[in-house]
Amino acid sequence: MTDLIKPAGFEAIETVKRRIRAETRAFLADAPMRYFAGTAERADAPLPDWLEHLIQTMKRKEQFAAGIVRIHELSPKSPEHLSRTFKK
Repeated sequence: MTDLIKPAGFEAIETVKRRIRAETRAFLADAPMRYFAGTAERADAPLPDWLEHLIQTMKRKEQFAAGIVRIHELSPKSPEHLSRTFKK
């Protein structure tokens, strides 16, 4: 009986509305990080030489297996500086 009340194409319209809502929520969740965090400029910046060397060294299996302690041992920078650099 309720099917007679709904206009033709009602399900298609509801599907489109749900998709639009989902895409809007996804955009709103991503927008603050993408447009306001300032990471776009930093992503294009080259890495410092010391960090590039550290990353290449840590790609070796034996270094990687030693974990964060080994990163701190190999880094010429303090753990705090290293953490700030990785966050950028």
